[in-house]
Amino acid sequence: MEASTGMLSFKPRFIIRVIPFVLMLLVCPLTNAQQRDTKVIDAVVNIHVNQVRAWDDSYNNASQGTGFVIDSEQGLILTNKHIVETGPVVAYAEFSNKKQIELIPIYRDPVHDFGLFKYDPKQLDGLKISAIPLSNKASVGTPIRLYGNDGGEDLSIIEGVLSRIDRPAPDYRNTNTDFNTFYFQAALGSSGGSSGSPILNSDNEAIAINAGARRDADTAFFLPMEMVMPTVEKLRHHQAVKRGTLQTEFTHTPFNRLRTLGLAEDKIVQELKHSPGATGKLVVSHVLPKGPGDGVFEPGDILLSINNQPINNFFELESLFNQQVGNKIDLLYYRNGKELVKTLVVDDLFALTPDEYIEYGKANIIPVGINLARLFNIPIHGLTLVDAGPLFGSQNIKRFALIEEINNQPINTLDDLEKELSEIGIGARFSVRYRYPFDIAQQQYKQLTDYTDWFDNSRCKNIAGQRHWQCKPLIKKNTANGKHNFSSNKVVTSPIVDISVFRPVLVNSQNDVNRRGQGAIIDKDAGLVLTDKSVIDSSLAVINITFNNGVSNSGKVLAIHPYLNLAMIQTDLSGVKFSPSILPKLQSIQPDTSERYQFIGKSSMLDFKVNASALWPIVIGNESFHDSFEFAPLPDVYGLYLNNKNQISAVNTNYIYDKSSMNDIIPARLVLDFVNTVKQDKDGMYMLESDFNYISYAEALELGMEGIDVTNTDRVLSVYSVESLGDNALMPGDIVLKVNNQPVSAINQLYQQVKQPLFDMDILRNGKPQSIKASARFKDFNTFHDVIFWGGAIIHKMNDKVYLPDGPAEGCLRISVFYFGGPIHSSGITNGSCIYAIDGQKVQTIGDIKKLTINKQSGDYTRVQIVELNNNFRIAEFRLREDPYYWPIKHWNLGEDGWQRVNLD
Repeated sequence: MEASTGMLSFKPRFIIRVIPFVLMLLVCPLTNAQQRDTKVIDAVVNIHVNQVRAWDDSYNNASQGTGFVIDSEQGLILTNKHIVETGPVVAYAEFSNKKQIELIPIYRDPVHDFGLFKYDPKQLDGLKISAIPLSNKASVGTPIRLYGNDGGEDLSIIEGVLSRIDRPAPDYRNTNTDFNTFYFQAALGSSGGSSGSPILNSDNEAIAINAGARRDADTAFFLPMEMVMPTVEKLRHHQAVKRGTLQTEFTHTPFNRLRTLGLAEDKIVQELKHSPGATGKLVVSHVLPKGPGDGVFEPGDILLSINNQPINNFFELESLFNQQVGNKIDLLYYRNGKELVKTLVVDDLFALTPDEYIEYGKANIIPVGINLARLFNIPIHGLTLVDAGPLFGSQNIKRFALIEEINNQPINTLDDLEKELSEIGIGARFSVRYRYPFDIAQQQYKQLTDYTDWFDNSRCKNIAGQRHWQCKPLIKKNTANGKHNFSSNKVVTSPIVDISVFRPVLVNSQNDVNRRGQGAIIDKDAGLVLTDKSVIDSSLAVINITFNNGVSNSGKVLAIHPYLNLAMIQTDLSGVKFSPSILPKLQSIQPDTSERYQFIGKSSMLDFKVNASALWPIVIGNESFHDSFEFAPLPDVYGLYLNNKNQISAVNTNYIYDKSSMNDIIPARLVLDFVNTVKQDKDGMYMLESDFNYISYAEALELGMEGIDVTNTDRVLSVYSVESLGDNALMPGDIVLKVNNQPVSAINQLYQQVKQPLFDMDILRNGKPQSIKASARFKDFNTFHDVIFWGGAIIHKMNDKVYLPDGPAEGCLRISVFYFGGPIHSSGITNGSCIYAIDGQKVQTIGDIKKLTINKQSGDYTRVQIVELNNNFRIAEFRLREDPYYWPIKHWNLGEDGWQRVNLD
């Protein structure tokens, strides 16, 4: 009964709440306007775009925008050109039922900010879409609504009123700036993500496309549908679209201002008689160099008619140009009180818009197009570097460089470029002459080394209506090693050498491609050169060593010290002649305060020596000589400290921002230990996982040091922090007394005692002496042996402990660097995270990633779990869309012959 009573007491309350809503539906069905709103919402889509290659309008990137269906049967979506992009893209539309469908770009307007995508209506899972009709009728005061992905939200509806319909095109100060068109204006306050949204009138007709806005106001700008509809209608009926230009920009100027330009009153009366509704004429504002209008038009010329047809606005101008592509036209214009007549040929806008590129050494080179030419006032001619990549970027050649010559041969077209690049041998030096469009008067010259065997080099072209740009590999005719070997009669007079490093694969979360620094020859017979981690951070590098007689040798990385700022490379010194006694000796020496020391190094390409006795921070007591924590007097100069017997006492390294190698001056004993370990063909060294610092003897007494017999009463060694996520016998605050029964009072002494995974340590903890077994971890000289490029990201092993759900792990597969516009970037995965699992399967090796992703197709979803290292090892899950066409999987492996690319077939 109680249960029944409870049920009876519940139902009336339910009925009271539901009946009014049901009655409301019966009495007040959805109005026509509400039904139309529902149809509009279904027709508006969120667009996710990956621009997979840099272009003249932007870098490669991932972004969101809005579009709307204008033909539901053919699956046509209208949006902005800066959403469709001029270069290659991968795009998906998300509909109101949350279904995501791949989009194919079918039109990019050469000038105006609109373009079209196509989708397959059969993939909508039954969603019926009513296309949004287009209208070219608008007036000031028209109520409008914007339906779009405003600020990244799924759907925002913003209402406003048209305040202007004859606004000049907004100047974005980039290649996306429109010209020769009116724009609409309203105070909508729309933001990023709403680009491409329809601007609807009260009949839910699209009268414009949302294009841009001011950041400092609520003002928004819309491209009028009158500029869009002629092209859309031709595309819907599968007709050819033609777009014409004279490479000349006009501004619409009202009659009252035309009077100030000298237009006679009778001319104005005559114009108004021919065109009663006209408010002004078009005036020349800019003429591109070497275009059809160059030498014909001047800024301030007033265009009167074309082919005897009066031209009063941009719509009339564009319509006529589009009808006369490739034809001659007669222009009547007014200048300084005179009427002038000229005949010009209308250019094809599509021919002036780049639709092809060459990718070489991950650099992206395209023809100069009309929009870049307009931005910098240069002729539409030649090629421009829109992404310098590692190859050109290594010599600081920047974006938009105009390539004029390769190896002294003129470069005007992509055919010229392809021919010259094919003749360059792998490893050869080649010259580039170029200038920047923003500094057109200055030509520059650089020498580059061809490292393109590390990359996939191709030439790609856009084919209308196809999902991907069609690419073909660039074939090098000269496959032999083109490196030039130089000899010199001069002897080498300094052990300091210049080192240049090319990093073809961006590892260790560092995105610099080219590094330069110094090193020192420390073993002539073995060809060993010592440098630091600011120059060498991995063995995945192309090394060139230059001696002070001008001769250069290639080198290879042998080892990178696990914790000190040292790296070892090897080169062939058998053919190099040195002056007598110039090479220093590396020995285990006991310093003497009576000795005089010299510092040798290199600055501004000059070798130098300085007296270092007064500058060198000498710490003699208790063998803490040249302590690693001391600050070097010349922190920005790599060099050696030598005694009067030409023996290396210490090495001064360049400062590197890495807590594992923040030491500038490193004593000879630690350097010798590193060198001997490398010469013994060992794979690595043991390192402590704890950080140490010094505390004063007075502070140590307060911690219970009294009664402990020590020889050093200046300072003692203390554990600062314990970094290991696993078991460790040390605790913060421990005072180190002995290691392996040897008294230790300096960090250097501690380093020299760590030779095995477990060792004895006497410590003072909580005021009581204790003996413990401390642990050290073996770290490989080559931190990783495999690198994979997947999803547009470089991934390799990180040799530090991380905390995973199943406990501490020795390292992880870290995302070192990702490329904008790639699947990993667009999925939202953060840089520096570790891959934990793919499609629910835990991954521990590069081979695991390759196995799980190698057969993925374009558009396939992949579930990725990552460990967020900067968020206390939180596990996060993402979904990414595979794109093996533009971001194919690549795998490099370190073998006996060095790093090699693995054939994935």
